[in-house]
Amino acid sequence: MILILPWSDDGETLREIPTYLASRLSSVDMSDANRMRLINQCASGDSLAPPGSVRWIEKYAGIADKIDSSFPGVDTDTATIHECEKAMNSMPPFLHLEAPTTWNSVEPLVAIVQVENWWPYASEIKLRVVGINTIPVGASDMDRLKHEVWERANPAISTAVSGKPWKDSRGLPTLIPIHLGQLSAGTYSGEILFEWDATLPATADSPIESNAKGVITIPISIDVLPTALALTPVSTPAIDELVKEAFEPGMLRWPTGRVRHAFSYLPYKTSSTELESCAFGMIVEALQDGVPRRRLNLWWRGGRGGSRTGWEIQMEDQKALDIAVQDGHWSMRIRGDETLARRVAGMYGTAPVTQWWSGTVEFPLTISERSGDRTFSRSDRGRVWVLQEPNDTVKIKPD
Repeated sequence: MILILPWSDDGETLREIPTYLASRLSSVDMSDANRMRLINQCASGDSLAPPGSVRWIEKYAGIADKIDSSFPGVDTDTATIHECEKAMNSMPPFLHLEAPTTWNSVEPLVAIVQVENWWPYASEIKLRVVGINTIPVGASDMDRLKHEVWERANPAISTAVSGKPWKDSRGLPTLIPIHLGQLSAGTYSGEILFEWDATLPATADSPIESNAKGVITIPISIDVLPTALALTPVSTPAIDELVKEAFEPGMLRWPTGRVRHAFSYLPYKTSSTELESCAFGMIVEALQDGVPRRRLNLWWRGGRGGSRTGWEIQMEDQKALDIAVQDGHWSMRIRGDETLARRVAGMYGTAPVTQWWSGTVEFPLTISERSGDRTFSRSDRGRVWVLQEPNDTVKIKPD
């Protein structure tokens, strides 16, 4: 079955063979030798389904997920673990672009890249934009983008050393904001070139470092209008209360790690059909006696659109957040923002958004303590990547 996997391209074989192999992996009904063959096949893909492509996702991602969740076995030797890690380290990520199909020439454009990957726990990862084709991004914006390096915020410890299976380390897909600046009016169709670099450090058992890198091209099409889309502000006690409920879980805090704090939020609180036409663009802050210590830009659509959220960290004072207490001095404030709301509106051309939430809510900050290192958590939907070279609007205090 592994041998014929690359040729399973029609409807029946594409449905059956990958599913069968994934099931064998899931039941741990496969030798280490065959598991290694299958991992190498996933890492190399085939001519019609190269790694990082949509076709690869359709054929190989389900298998890679099972490798990620079932390996290593209790009897797997250290050498085999290292070989598997090297193969998985070589696999490019799958990148999906979330960008408005319609925007305006008076406000900066922000696109969101969703990164899905199968890199092992030990891999040191860097991502950055290296080029944009046929989209008139200004020279200063392009220079800034090329110098923004996103780095995965986990320690480089091998699965063989840590004993952690990949299912506890890979994490959920992450979101990375790409600031393209202001564009002149017009209709554009182009590409964003994204470079990835994965390094598996040398260890005592595997003394040679393993490195893989590549460039992924992401298509982008956008219609830039001369003026901004007009949205009607809306704020009622009932809607304000829903927003408050969405953020009442407050802040999560971990004792260790480069990334130790996250806001917990529940977009489904605004999922009623009455809010389908409303965009929620919000500035979310943790305040100490009115002074912002963490600021997050966040946006989603009301109704069923809450599953497509976008976010970006604007400011974070980790040292202040480390000692925050629920003593009346700390609060959480959420303010509606029309520009952030328009980032949502432009993504739904066939179901237009006509309103934006314009309210403000503030309440005492709830702090929930977590154990261990946040970067080990697969369930955390927040930020597991850090901007290595932040621009002037991002203030991250050193640990």
